[in-house]
Amino acid sequence: MDENDELLLESFRAKITERTRLIAVAHVSNVRGTESPVREILTEAPGHGIVMVVDGTQAVAHRTVDVRDIDVDFYAFSAHKMYGPHGAGVLYDKAERLTTWRRPRAPPRGYAPRTASPCTAARYPGHRVLQCGWRAPS
Repeated sequence: MDENDELLLESFRAKITERTRLIAVAHVSNVRGTESPVREILTEAPGHGIVMVVDGTQAVAHRTVDVRDIDVDFYAFSAHKMYGPHGAGVLYDKAERLTTWRRPRAPPRGYAPRTASPCTAARYPGHRVLQCGWRAPS
């Protein structure tokens, strides 16, 4: 980062190695409002197969974001920045990876297979679940 808290691409690129599997960045800083060069980060990453995850919470409320143009694998943001409910959000999945990823074989500690999860929303009084979904045009 430079003195204005902007990402230095050269410095960032130097930290990416052949072992890098995932890059996660904030699209826009919530502190300074500076924008990360998302397209350039992925373009300059050596090799392909690196998953790109972008937190767009600060960006989507203030500008038009075209996830196809910036070509990220995942783009996430919370709904409350657009006057939506707290706790709700959106996750864009370019290649529908979430539908093909395997779940971990071992259940979390204290959780037996084929039993109700202790973390389900139904177990908390007054908790409501908001679901919305659509397929973005390709």
